[in-house]
Amino acid sequence: MLARKPRDEDLERRAVRAFLEATRDDRLYPLWRLLALTGMRRGEVLGVKWEDIDLEAGRLSVRRSLIPLGHEVIVSEPKTARGRRSIALDVETVEVLKAQAAKQLSEQQEFGEAWTESGYLCTKEDGTPYHPEVVSRYFRQARRRRCCP
Repeated sequence: MLARKPRDEDLERRAVRAFLEATRDDRLYPLWRLLALTGMRRGEVLGVKWEDIDLEAGRLSVRRSLIPLGHEVIVSEPKTARGRRSIALDVETVEVLKAQAAKQLSEQQEFGEAWTESGYLCTKEDGTPYHPEVVSRYFRQARRRRCCP
């Protein structure tokens, strides 16, 4: 019996799984996980605030997106009803987000007065949001270094 040739879909799934496993300890792991598992766009994940997440119900609401405009970043609301949506989160993703909340609280205490209360899920150590283009660069670097040259 001939072995079945892996379909492109199978290869993509394995590549995503390998990337997530290799980047599990990255600061941006919650972002990588949401991108990979929810179909959200980069700007949508960066636009998620804690008020958009219901960890008890395991749901996340897409309400805004961070859009690069040169060196600046603008906040944009979804243009269509389809863009405004609620996404179910699996149990492991909920646990990842709970760990992210604890990490941010610890960083907030460390930074004290220097902490920026942006309310975003994915922030730098000082609480400020990431520029979307910087996140894309970090993704390319993580992919090259960790698993998928």
